[in-house]
Order: sequence, then structure tokens, then C-alpha cells
Amino acid sequence: MSQERRPPQPTAQALPSASAIARRRALIARAAEKVKPLDAVRRVARMDRDEFRRFAAEGQPLIIEGIVGSWPISTFKRQDLGRRFGELRVYPRVGDYIPHAVSTGPGSHGMSLAQYLKLTERDSGGVPLYVGDHPLPAASLCTWPEYFERWNTPRVWLGPAGTVTPLHCDFEDNLFAQVLGRKRFLLYSPAVADALHPDDVNPLLSVSRFDPERPNYVRFPLAESAKAIVCDLAPGDLLYLPAGWFHHVRALEFSLSVNRWTPDDPGVIATVGKGEINDRVGNSS
Repeated sequence: MSQERRPPQPTAQALPSASAIARRRALIARAAEKVKPLDAVRRVARMDRDEFRRFAAEGQPLIIEGIVGSWPISTFKRQDLGRRFGELRVYPRVGDYIPHAVSTGPGSHGMSLAQYLKLTERDSGGVPLYVGDHPLPAASLCTWPEYFERWNTPRVWLGPAGTVTPLHCDFEDNLFAQVLGRKRFLLYSPAVADALHPDDVNPLLSVSRFDPERPNYVRFPLAESAKAIVCDLAPGDLLYLPAGWFHHVRALEFSLSVNRWTPDDPGVIATVGKGEINDRVGNSS
């Protein structure tokens, strides 16, 4: 008989120590050498905790289809967001934020969510306002599978078709829930990370100024050798995105997504033997 498991515990989003992050990144790079090449993201209807742990050790992304459709938040439509959270203060990304690879700040003085939803009812041309990487008091509306022991605070990604999160990677495992609308991910394995001309923003976040939708191989010649995996998410889909995978994201329709990173060790590290860990990163600092 299996023991009763405690629900995953949310944690403050404090950075691990420099030595712990260096160790993690070195292990992800080492494991990437063993990850099998991928042409398409695997899709399954369900996956229990033990199955997920085994799969995560392979270091590949995964889509669990329809699981988010059973969450309370999945019943929300655009107008429901306005009624339930209309007074919430949000700080949309404004202007041509796409070339900057990572937001340097809110970019606006803020507005209520109701005002934001009103502003984005019509196509104003150019890059749409985007409420990206934003907290939302909706924890009770999401029923995350118990794949991890600990969680960081959920983040919301809300906006009309055409909103973009430029190419970047996080060094934490990520569950990304698609609630409303469709989104397209362009994914790159950690094995080709160096070809994307990456720059570190902080120890857990690396960005690339290469735009896979408008590739400039003169400016970024190495990127021509990196193949993107196209991954479309529909409402109800849950994407497992392993640490170290670069991804570019575009909303194809008005879209609401919620994600959570975990401070737990990435699943792919399990593919690296103890001896290799000590040999490769024993002296990291």
C-alpha cells in the first residue's frame, strides 16, 4: 500500500546558492549529451507521478492533453476574468518588447485588469499589450498534478493573439498550463544551446536575441544549425518543459496560461551517474 503523499508545497522564489546553480547547469549540459534527438513532443492522455518521474529523467518535453480542462479555472471565459479579477492591478508589457528577449520592467504605469481587457478587445496594430509573468490570485482554481515536492508561485500569461515571449531558457523544470486559446512554442534542446548565442540574465535565466520567426543568420550564424521543434498547445493541455530547453512562445488566439516552476532538482539530472557528477562538478563554486 502506497503512503499518502503531502500536497506539493509552494515556496518563496529565492535563488539557490551560486554553487548549487553552477552544479545544476553543469549537470543539465552533461545530461543533454545523452538526450535522444526529438522531432515532435510526445502527447499522452494521462501520467501518474511515478510515470512522470521516469519520463522526466529522459530530459524531454511532454504534453498531457486535456488535464487542465478539469481545473476550475478552465470554466473561465474572457468576461469571467473581468468579473472575478477586474480590479486587479496589472502592468502590461508595451511597445515593441519582442527584440529585448527579456522584459526590463513593466513598461507601463499599470491599469486594472478590466481596463486591460477592454483595451485589447480590438486589434490596435503592432505588438499587442501583454500581461506576462504576472501573479494572479487564482491558486484555488488550479489543480496541479503532484509531480514535484515544491513549487514556486504560479505566474499568469494573458493577452490577445500576437503576444510573444522571446527566446529564452529557465534552469528550473516548468509545468505550463494552457487554459484559454492556443499557443505555439518553438523549442530547442539544451544540446544546441550554444548555437543560439545565449546570454545570462541571472543564474537561472538565459536569453537569446535570435528570433526564430525572423532568423538572421548573418548576425547569428551558429543558429542555422539549430533545429526548432514546433509545439502547439490547445486549451486543456499541460506542457512539461524541462530545465535548459530554450523556447519562443506566440499566442495564436486570445490566450490565458498559468505556469509554475519548481526549485526541485530537474528530472534530467537523474540520467547523470554519481561518479560523473563528482568528476564534472565536484569543484564548482
